Amino acid sequence: MYTSNSQYLCHYGKLGMRWGHRNPQVTAAKESYKDSRRNLKRAYRAAPRFGFGIKGIAEVEKSQKEINKAAMDFLDKKAAYKMSKKDTEKGKLTVERRVYQKAMTRIGLPGSVSDQSTGGMGKALAKHLESKKGKEYADSVIKKSQNRLVTGLVVSSAVLVGSMIAEAYLAGRN
Repeated sequence: MYTSNSQYLCHYGKLGMRWGHRNPQVTAAKESYKDSRRNLKRAYRAAPRFGFGIKGIAEVEKSQKEINKAAMDFLDKKAAYKMSKKDTEKGKLTVERRVYQKAMTRIGLPGSVSDQSTGGMGKALAKHLESKKGKEYADSVIKKSQNRLVTGLVVSSAVLVGSMIAEAYLAGRN
């Protein structure tokens, strides 16, 4: 006898999970994360863009420090939110490290040109990680970010060389 699949209800949740119940720790971490994101946007909007004279330059530097502080708070809350979704301790640590590595890759490594264009956020992140987690942790995040950047550079240069070889081959055939 034939039965259609539409007669069955599939559930992809965790065993013992109740329908409609949310984990309060995840919900609290998510709200905290969203608040820190709003604060970061407010800091960007309130910051003066250009400083003329000593007073104006001091205001720009002060606002950049406030932006960096809001950005570090945002990253901490984002890591806490992502970690609250994981069950195992190893999974939590992996997720936390990934959040910081992606941020470091996007912001720029400390002392790099991209770090200078973001107002020193790479240095601020490295300093923040060093004070929060220790020098070894900060160095490992920087090293993994460097590896990620170098890997992207190698892959893009390999694609460029390959396309040049293919173009030369096609030009030689004609």
